[in-house]
Amino acid sequence: MTDRDKLMDEVEFLRQLLEKRQSGLFKSLDDGERATREMIERKKGQAVKIARVHAGEFKTSVLNAEEKEVWSERFLAKMSEPGPDEEAFFAELRKKL
Repeated sequence: MTDRDKLMDEVEFLRQLLEKRQSGLFKSLDDGERATREMIERKKGQAVKIARVHAGEFKTSVLNAEEKEVWSERFLAKMSEPGPDEEAFFAELRKKL
């Protein structure tokens, strides 16, 4: 996850908390704190699951829609970068040409 992705997640998280607070969903600060902790734990679990899918330990079918979107963005970013084997192959090819 890039720094930009992390920042966007944090901004979205804070936006959701503010909306809940303004709409009166939290009856007390304790409710808000508990909801915050639950949301953080859920995000940690999602990050672990997505990382395990990237590692090939799970299939993408275990991801929900939100997780699949995050996985997709990361997968596309990773696949658009050449791997070390590809770089070596094309460097060797350029030497021969």
